[in-house]
Amino acid sequence: MNVIALSSFWALASALGVVILATVCLFGGSARPRGALAFGAFGIAWGLQVAFGNLANLTSSAGVASLLFMLFLVALLVAPYPLVEFAAAQGEARPGAGWRALRILTAGLSILGACLLALKPEWFLAGVTRSDSFYAANWGPLYAPLVILPFYLAWAIAIVALAQAYWSAATPRLAIRSRTLLVGIGLFIASITSNYAAFYTGQVVLGNASGPNLLYALVFDGLALLVVWVVAGSFARAREAGHALDRRTLRQTAWALSIPLGLGLVEGALSLVYTDDFYTIGLWRLAGVGVIVYGLLRWRVHDLPQRAATAASSAGGVALATAAGALAFGVGLAASPSLALPSTFAALIAGGSLFPAVRFTRRLFGVQPRTSTRAADDAVYGQRIDAYRAALEASFARDSMEEDADFLGALRERFGISEAEDRVLRHYAKSSVIVARDRKASEAFERLRLLGEGGGGRTWLARDRQRDRLVVLKEPLQQWQQDPQTREAVLREARLAAKVRHPNVVSVEEVVEGKGSPIIVMEYLEGGSLSDLLRSRGTLPWREAVPLVIDVARGLEAVHSAGIVHRDVKPSNILLNGEGAPKVADFGIALPVVSTRTVLDVGSTARAGTLFYMAPEVRAGMSAGDRRADVYACAAVLHECLYGAPPGANAPVILRSDVPPALSALLARALAERPEERVPTARALAEDLSRVLRA
Repeated sequence: MNVIALSSFWALASALGVVILATVCLFGGSARPRGALAFGAFGIAWGLQVAFGNLANLTSSAGVASLLFMLFLVALLVAPYPLVEFAAAQGEARPGAGWRALRILTAGLSILGACLLALKPEWFLAGVTRSDSFYAANWGPLYAPLVILPFYLAWAIAIVALAQAYWSAATPRLAIRSRTLLVGIGLFIASITSNYAAFYTGQVVLGNASGPNLLYALVFDGLALLVVWVVAGSFARAREAGHALDRRTLRQTAWALSIPLGLGLVEGALSLVYTDDFYTIGLWRLAGVGVIVYGLLRWRVHDLPQRAATAASSAGGVALATAAGALAFGVGLAASPSLALPSTFAALIAGGSLFPAVRFTRRLFGVQPRTSTRAADDAVYGQRIDAYRAALEASFARDSMEEDADFLGALRERFGISEAEDRVLRHYAKSSVIVARDRKASEAFERLRLLGEGGGGRTWLARDRQRDRLVVLKEPLQQWQQDPQTREAVLREARLAAKVRHPNVVSVEEVVEGKGSPIIVMEYLEGGSLSDLLRSRGTLPWREAVPLVIDVARGLEAVHSAGIVHRDVKPSNILLNGEGAPKVADFGIALPVVSTRTVLDVGSTARAGTLFYMAPEVRAGMSAGDRRADVYACAAVLHECLYGAPPGANAPVILRSDVPPALSALLARALAERPEERVPTARALAEDLSRVLRA
């Protein structure tokens, strides 16, 4: 196998990795930050371009080679626009007129190139030539100015945008995110531009360069200088940037960009001297995209979802696996006796470029253990974000944003919240807050009958006079109605409940003013509560109880996804609609989540709940309750549906022989004493119960 074939296979391996990693960006769901969609579209176009070009080198048919080169051109024409969109997303939340002009220009060039390609394809691809058992393209006069130039100018724009975002980062976290994305782009650009800069500049110096080659030399020399400018500019800015740019991170950035820059220069010179050349560009392309995907999925503004961490881990695995495949091709090349000295240089370059890339990628993707300092910094930053968002929600709920402006500004400065983060957090805080409306409860609603009363409040069935429909009113008991803390607690419960919109969670519609405190207005469910159903029937057939608890678990998963731990799941807090479908209700002692397994403790509510539905660690006072405690309570509800009482209660338990062993085993696991041995999430509990039901 010749060098061209080996290089093509190596490039195809990296192209597959690029497409897979870019697809991870596209399907990030709610974890997808700004710019990820644009980079995903760019990465897919870029990977396809690489694949088409190298498949054309491997085919044995001139017609197929021509078709593949045409597809190569199409993908290359499409790629600049999403790359500019990605660059625009790295700065301010709303890019200004300059970015709009760049987008329009890039889109216009892509459309112009596509139209000319359809009308006069020979202006881009004059034909193909068979040479040394592979087909090479004879590019037309418009290939360099309308295809190559916009593509690499888009790269330059992305580098400048990321460098500016890095230099102007308001917080260390934003600086790290921008630096990660900058290094990701730099890994590829530094290698390919220095490689081609050395090759085409050498051709110009030797006097055997055509017009397009002169343009290539100017483009790649300019890009190589741009990478040098970014590194040098970072050190210059370090003297005046304060905490956002420290010398240690700058040294890391400089090394990350300088290694591929230097190796590219060596490789470009070798390519100029030897006709049998060998490129490691595919490896740097793969490493760069892997780092960018990691940066987009990991360094989010608020509360990294588990699926984003999983996606980032998968991205790292793909990058490492494809890099190993690339190394195998390099070893095969070095072992070929017919290539002699060029293959030896190629193997040295391949090995030299592989190990820094793999080391850098392994560290970023967490394949090696993370330091406790990085994890602690992330935890503290997440807690600050949560505290600032909670302060915003409280101000929105009191309708006192103007009065609280000085306090919020000081808090934002103390916590290092940037303007972009502040805008995002204000949007989420405002959308999750229900502000007490001006209309009075006594005028807006006609109370029909008392539904229930507890230690802190009562619920009423009422008719909404304005909309002529039934609703439920929840208000504090009279002795608590003048208490300012009670007012805050009611608004807090409404805010938490308003964050969740799911068919299996009771909807909070508004908050109105009562005589002395706010009153929560909720949807009315005519089926009563699960507690009422169990009082009338005792127990439920397991095939009726399991689907009901599956729906409860799905509602709990929605609650957890909104960043809330319910902490009081029990039959009286599970309401039924007319068809018997359950809905989780009552967020009176719910708490916001700080991390995956801890909640924001609010003092007196830390050990609130109902005894026999409390998880053992909550009952013992070792925890305020987390998602696994809610899973335990959900399983306790299923236990009561099947056996007539929750586990540990003094009531008699009904023995049953119809409950399948698989369900009994699952119930025992969900009720495990130790949290780590329990079913980990409400979603997992719903899935496991569904499998039992289908068996």
